[in-house]
Amino acid sequence: MTPYFSEKGSSSKKLMLIENGKILTDEISLANTMNDFFLNITKNLDIKQYPCMKCFNLDGLKKRFMTHESIKKIKQLYEIREGDMFSFKNISSEEVKQEILSLDKKKSSILGSIPVSILKQTLDIYIVKLTNSINHSFLTKKLPNKLKMGEVIPIFKKKDPLQKDNYKPVTLLSHISKVFERIIHKQIYSYMENKLSKYLTGFRKNHGTQHCLVTMLEKWKDVLDKGEYICALFMDLSKAFDTINHDLMLAKLEAYGFSESSIQFMNSYLKDRTQKVQINNCFSKSGKLNVGVPQGSIIGPLLFNIFINDFTFFIENNFLCNYADDNTMYGIGKNKEDVKIFLNQDFQTAAKWFYENAMILNPEKCHYMCLGPNVNNAEEFHSVNFNLKNSEVETMLGIKIDRKLNFEAHINDLCRKASQKLNALNRIASFIDVDKRNLLYNSMIRSQFSYCPLVWMFCSRKCDNKINKIHERALRVSLQDFESDFETILVRNNDYKIHNRNIQSLMIEIYKFLKGLAPPIMDTLFQTREIDYNLRNFQVMKNSIKNTTKYGTETISYKSSALWSLVPMEIKSIDSLAAFKSKIKKWNCDQCPCKLCLLFVTNLGYL
Repeated sequence: MTPYFSEKGSSSKKLMLIENGKILTDEISLANTMNDFFLNITKNLDIKQYPCMKCFNLDGLKKRFMTHESIKKIKQLYEIREGDMFSFKNISSEEVKQEILSLDKKKSSILGSIPVSILKQTLDIYIVKLTNSINHSFLTKKLPNKLKMGEVIPIFKKKDPLQKDNYKPVTLLSHISKVFERIIHKQIYSYMENKLSKYLTGFRKNHGTQHCLVTMLEKWKDVLDKGEYICALFMDLSKAFDTINHDLMLAKLEAYGFSESSIQFMNSYLKDRTQKVQINNCFSKSGKLNVGVPQGSIIGPLLFNIFINDFTFFIENNFLCNYADDNTMYGIGKNKEDVKIFLNQDFQTAAKWFYENAMILNPEKCHYMCLGPNVNNAEEFHSVNFNLKNSEVETMLGIKIDRKLNFEAHINDLCRKASQKLNALNRIASFIDVDKRNLLYNSMIRSQFSYCPLVWMFCSRKCDNKINKIHERALRVSLQDFESDFETILVRNNDYKIHNRNIQSLMIEIYKFLKGLAPPIMDTLFQTREIDYNLRNFQVMKNSIKNTTKYGTETISYKSSALWSLVPMEIKSIDSLAAFKSKIKKWNCDQCPCKLCLLFVTNLGYL
């Protein structure tokens, strides 16, 4: 069934490359070619080179980067006292045990790694020795070389599969290495969490793409509601994880307050890493990784966040929306030309930051969008080495954003994908039982509408009708019920309309915000009002005055208050997030005040 329901390519598909005008099919040659490419990826990029120190010396490291703008900015913002510096702490056997028990046996590992099931069954035999080994590593400031060996799987991204540039390296580590990394990650993240910018929403606990997108787009709607302009630059980095310079990374850790012993340990973690590429059952020769952080590791994404964190400090005149290596910078104002001028200034600053930090913008993925009254489609954004046209639709983090913010292009795409999978389900429905049909319906069709739903939940009635038609057809095929009405089959399947599911998702985000569990960036989306007594309906959200319907009253930031007031008190007063989710997913909001839920009568309007 995979070819009919999955959008991903088959993992068993034979890899081929064009290299020096020849087609490579031999797996050993392919593995060696890929490994050489991944190990030397920075040589093909026009980036600033920082040769790595052959022998670690903290004083030399500090002197070398003392004039670097990033280091100066970090030290200016964070004055670290000696007693507040970060150092790795010894751990107990119980902590190591918990990390082993939390390992997922479904996760891939390197060849020859001890299976997770064996590690869990025999942990009493080796737990003390492993704990001592981890603490000894912290004491000696060295990570064992065996734990720095990785096996790389080339993952195809898009475009031409015959070109090696269109693959990214995902590193597999041994399960014991993952235990080490989890412990290291937990200690570093605990120290760095309050130092990371709220605009960094990638690779962080309780953060996601939806938080990144919805806060940006709600801000845009608020600006459009006031009749002002938004000019946005969608920026993307080339090989961002693979270009991180190890010594500059260490210099930034020192600037954030890492002690000498912890920097020496991280130097050991980053340096002398080896990898080999695996293609099916064939491996390349092993090679040394001199730059970059391993994708697929546990610590790699955290180190990337720390490395790019100070970038947010340099954007002074505009707003930034970041998720991993996707950066969208946008300016707002009453005068479009002034907005473009300030945006250009910060873009020059951004380009300089990327160059000084050995990163490079991908010009093919840098786009410009201007929104506001009477914006010319042919308008362009001019900057040094860049001449970008005003884009009608941009794809950011899997969401198609159009200049009118109606999300018709995105919803049409969702419906098309869901319809394709529905047709596949319809062809096999008579050959499988209802449980399997329902499983496919939930995982392959309804799930199409579960990614970042808050971004587009207040779409047009036309789009909502299209979603409901797909949803109804899918339910009929799943239940093989072609007679009952839509409401009846929803009840029969213990299901809700997609819009109601979206309202449930919004209530969960509001609950997390009110309980202090939401990312800090959500403070820009929801607002509460000060009260000195208990309101009967427990309504603590507040609204601001809006001027329009599309960009004002039909938005999450405005509708949140009214929707939250509809939630029954017994659900709102629940203390546990898990229990709240369980209850709210069974709540049907039958009094939603949005235009999608109001009755529309011709010549009269919404009632």
